[in-house]
Parts: sequence; C-alpha cells; structure tokens
Amino acid sequence: STWALVVAEIGESTLGKLATKPLASLAFIGAALLLVPRATVPEFASLIVVGHVLSLFGDIFLIFKNDAAFKLGLVSFLLGHVAYAAAFVARGADLGAAQRAALVALPCVALILRWLLPHVAGDMRVPVLAYVAVITSMVLCAAGATAASGVPHHLVGAVVFLVSDLFVAREKFVA
Repeated sequence: STWALVVAEIGESTLGKLATKPLASLAFIGAALLLVPRATVPEFASLIVVGHVLSLFGDIFLIFKNDAAFKLGLVSFLLGHVAYAAAFVARGADLGAAQRAALVALPCVALILRWLLPHVAGDMRVPVLAYVAVITSMVLCAAGATAASGVPHHLVGAVVFLVSDLFVAREKFVA
C-alpha cells in the first residue's frame, strides 16, 4: 500500500489517498494490537493503540485540503500525542533524561516556531502553538522512556513523528 500511496500523493488523487493512507495506519494499529497481550506494561501498549487510532483519524482528515478538515486532523494528532506521552510515562520515564532532552529540544522548537509562525494566520496561531507544545512534550516523554528502558525506538519514533509534522506544517503554512 505504500507505493500506491506514493502514486496517489504524486497524482494528488484524493480517492487514491483515501484508499491507501488508512491502510498504513491500520498496519500500525494491527502491530500494536498484537503486542498488547504480551506487553509487560499493559497501559503502555493500550495507550499506544489509542494514539495510533487517533493518528488514523488525523491521517484521514488531512487527506482533505480544507481548513475544517485540517483543524480536525490537528486535534486528532494532538490527542494522539497526549496518548503517546501518557504511554511513555506509564512505561516508566527518567525525568532527568527528559529534562536534559529539553535542553536540546527547546532551542530547536524555538527555531522552528521562528520559521513557522510568520506564515500562520492569526486564528491558527493558538492551535499551532498548542500542537507544538504537546508534540514537544511527547518527544521529551519518549526521551525519558528511552533512558529508563534502554529501548531507543521510543525516542526515534517520536522524533520521526515530529520531523514528519514539519513537512505537513511546511505544506500547509509555508509552501
């Protein structure tokens, strides 16, 4: 489905995106559901599933190129990031590591906002700032969970999510 999604994106086919993009999200949900019964921290696994389901809705909303759908997508992903952050805390997070990560993340976020905010209309500034605060918090929780567990994919996944959102922000507000 990934190649079909790429073709749909290049061809700007809404129908093609609707047929393929949810399949990728469903694969993430399916993988997470397979892990829930074997999870050492069931709350972690369940919250990851919730985050993936909310992200599925976000992906679907973002297919449509209008402001109302974008706002629904933003809220869906914001709530998904809250679920992911809660999952990382439930897994066990090293607060000191999260604080040290903030020393790196916050200057980067300041630079991102300096680049992005001049392009964001007034009515979208508060939602965008809220979203940036939540996704940054999620990344910091992932850093804490990675430090506590030694499992690097928590932080890698969170950072990849943040970077992918920069591309969405560029497309929506800058390009």
